[in-house]
Amino acid sequence: MSDRDIIDLPKWVPEATPLPPNVVDQIFAHRNEGRHIEALPLVTEAIKEGSPQRLDPNFWRGLAFIHADSQGFNEARLAYWEIVKLQPKHPLAHLELCQAAMACGHWDEAKLVNDMALDLMVGIDLTEPWKVQATMNAAALAYRFGKASNGERLYHQVADLANGPVHEDLQFAVGMARLTTHHDAKAWALHERRLDTVALYKWSKDRGEQPELPRWTGVERGPVVFWQEQGAGDLIQMMRFIPWIAEVSQAPVIVRADPPLWPLLRAMPGVGALLARTDEAPSRAQWQLPIMSAPVAYGVDGWKTVPPPVVPAKYAWHMRSDLAFTEPPGAPHPLPPIIGVCWSGAAGHPGDKDRSASMVSLEVLREMLPHHRWQSLQMGNCPDWMTPLVVADYGQTATIMQTLDAVVTCDTSVVHLAATLGVPTWLIPPSSPEWRWGLRGQSAWYPGIRVVRRSTVGAWGPAWKKVAGEVRAYLEGR
Repeated sequence: MSDRDIIDLPKWVPEATPLPPNVVDQIFAHRNEGRHIEALPLVTEAIKEGSPQRLDPNFWRGLAFIHADSQGFNEARLAYWEIVKLQPKHPLAHLELCQAAMACGHWDEAKLVNDMALDLMVGIDLTEPWKVQATMNAAALAYRFGKASNGERLYHQVADLANGPVHEDLQFAVGMARLTTHHDAKAWALHERRLDTVALYKWSKDRGEQPELPRWTGVERGPVVFWQEQGAGDLIQMMRFIPWIAEVSQAPVIVRADPPLWPLLRAMPGVGALLARTDEAPSRAQWQLPIMSAPVAYGVDGWKTVPPPVVPAKYAWHMRSDLAFTEPPGAPHPLPPIIGVCWSGAAGHPGDKDRSASMVSLEVLREMLPHHRWQSLQMGNCPDWMTPLVVADYGQTATIMQTLDAVVTCDTSVVHLAATLGVPTWLIPPSSPEWRWGLRGQSAWYPGIRVVRRSTVGAWGPAWKKVAGEVRAYLEGR
């Protein structure tokens, strides 16, 4: 069986053979342009029962990519299994399957196939891109299975590669590891490789989200387009740099962002204009800066050099003084505390199976804090003992947060908004480290929040219980 693949194979992988023309090229062309609906029937027809293409891993990989791009992670996982059966000695097939299995929450399966990939690469140096990916997978899985010390050791192994020359194919992965461990200038410089290597950025460029302007490096004068490249939480985290950009550039900042964020941004000092993500930049614009590159321009070099959040004054949180822990008979005041809760993020996020809790797991909050009031901080269904969230934008969400006494949340945009506004905030992050919170739950980006880690991937109950105890102690001690 040929160990053919759609990328150039390292010398230590069996010889690659030429790719089949036309159909495979069409499939990947459609997929790379974001035209998944057009690509799916092509690949489905190509691998129908009895077709010789069923023995070609390229077609299965095309199918997997298309499903993964559309958040069909289980369908992608099944397609990757077909590739593993066709290429049992190919490390990349196992690594791709591991990623899909983690996106589906199949942790035992993910560990199995990642261990198989590592076995196939015994004797291969850590400077090989696939060995780095397998090591990063192993680190994340170690945390998910309650072996934090082993996971920390593996993260440091990858992060330490930044101390020498780093091959361009490794730079983004090494940068992410080093952001998690060191958060230094080396990490941020390597993180810049995301713009050239991650498919998300290639698509954003094709969609016109990246302004055709020179890059602002933190010293030039003239209007800067500060553009959203990732999610709402990322923009809220990085909007602290807007006043500084305006000061240095000596011009109001032009922000390109999703419209639900505009009310929040209008309240930020230094904002001069707001555009949708694909709107053409005005003629006065001279520079552009992706939001996640602001730390590089600013010169962040270590956890202690992260600037504090800038609070939009209109939405700043202030402590209430009319609190009580039981409702007095016949009197509406003083009121019991009201706590905002967010327990899940977007279901299509690849890491959602690790970062989101079930609604049932929230019962421990009500059991431990029976006299408190509860506000849902996510759209959609919520427990009947919570007030549903009905908002149209982040400004309305911020207004609701001004009425809260505390927020407890998983790792979504809610933690960034609450912590930026100054609301007392408790975060339960993913079980495997996320670069913003470090290996041990430090929070240089939001020094005032409390990060409570789970011991394993499924241990939500104990984490909610610990959070509830800390929130109660905080409110009673105010």
